[in-house]
Amino acid sequence: MSEKENQIPNNKTSENVKKENAMKKKADKDLSNHSDKNTHSPKVSKETEISKKEKVENQSKGKKRSELKKEKQKHSDEEESRAERKRERKGRIRMFPIWVRLLLVILLLGGSLIIGLMVGFGVVGGHEPLDAIRPETWYHILDLMRGEVE
Repeated sequence: MSEKENQIPNNKTSENVKKENAMKKKADKDLSNHSDKNTHSPKVSKETEISKKEKVENQSKGKKRSELKKEKQKHSDEEESRAERKRERKGRIRMFPIWVRLLLVILLLGGSLIIGLMVGFGVVGGHEPLDAIRPETWYHILDLMRGEVE
């Protein structure tokens, strides 16, 4: 070690540094002893690996091998039933097909547009409400926009 690494900061005593080093070595040793064959990913932190192993050890404490096999079988059965339910959902029969729903929405939008025109032209504008849907009214409006009528 270099001299800088051997120097102890003012706020730490030598005993604290020794304890920290011992804890780090112990954690590294435990990690190497309990390493899993499936964890080759460098992204997985050491703390995550240790916590996962502690969970598995706590779950399996006091259980026999046959109990663990039963639990594993139970989980695989649950996954199969989820997959079956998912397949069943795909074959759903609708009361109204999508195209009927779209047509209904378009018709409702058109109806609300016509009713809005009639209310605006008749109530707000002070004219006859049915004049809002007559073609002559719209020709007159277009002529006004083009500047053809004075």
